[in-house]
Amino acid sequence: MASSRIAILLVFTVSSIHAAIIPSVPEYLEQNSLPLFARLGEKEDDFGERGGLRRRDWVKVSVTTPQFIRVPMGARVELHCDVMGSPPPSVQWNRGLQTLQEQGFEESNDIGGTGVAKVRSKLVIDCVLPHHQSMQYTCKGISGSQAVISNPITLLVQGGNSTSLGSERCRAGGIKVPRINSWSPIIMETMGTNIALPCFAEGNPRPTVYWLDKKNEPIDESSDSRFKMLETGELLITKLNWEDMGDYKCVAESPQGHETAETFLYPMLQE
Repeated sequence: MASSRIAILLVFTVSSIHAAIIPSVPEYLEQNSLPLFARLGEKEDDFGERGGLRRRDWVKVSVTTPQFIRVPMGARVELHCDVMGSPPPSVQWNRGLQTLQEQGFEESNDIGGTGVAKVRSKLVIDCVLPHHQSMQYTCKGISGSQAVISNPITLLVQGGNSTSLGSERCRAGGIKVPRINSWSPIIMETMGTNIALPCFAEGNPRPTVYWLDKKNEPIDESSDSRFKMLETGELLITKLNWEDMGDYKCVAESPQGHETAETFLYPMLQE
């Protein structure tokens, strides 16, 4: 699975690199360096006089949810957003000018590095009520000094002005089944640095979050001090090395059920 993921990764990243020549895969993987991959958003003027590359922050936001959503009273709605950037980005959901949720790679914790990552985030409205009518939601991606805001998503509530129907359907209230709202499908980071793989989950009761390694076995912090599970649900890996490459699985679990999300980690050489 990892080999196929690498092949896809190479095709995706190299498509944005000027006149790149790719050797055979094994040789290329041994020679990978982060600067080659960390500039998917670069322009021609990002090249210096000697042909070298100037590093710059970049971020791209993709929202798959339609711009207008018609939903019945009492329904459950999920809004989806993908953000890719360098340095690894954070994602912020807003309703109008109000910030509802901010998750992803936080620069303030001194963990986020200079690599490239994609963050997948969802905002869930468990019970649509009349006050959600015409509400506008936006997804904001932040990578270093750069920020991009998506076009607004507008809710059009159907079912009249009465709250009785919505209240009846939502009487139980609260989130029950565990759900993972934010995680990173792909992370590329330089070897020797620290990286925190994000996994933010919620539920009622609050789910237990744990990680499975490349062999699909629970990560044991006592057996390798470089791995540590943070209270936020993130998996901290210190002094990243080549052997750390592979798929890691985050599991959010409670008596109500469980949900999983996978992250492919790709260590890179420092230029």
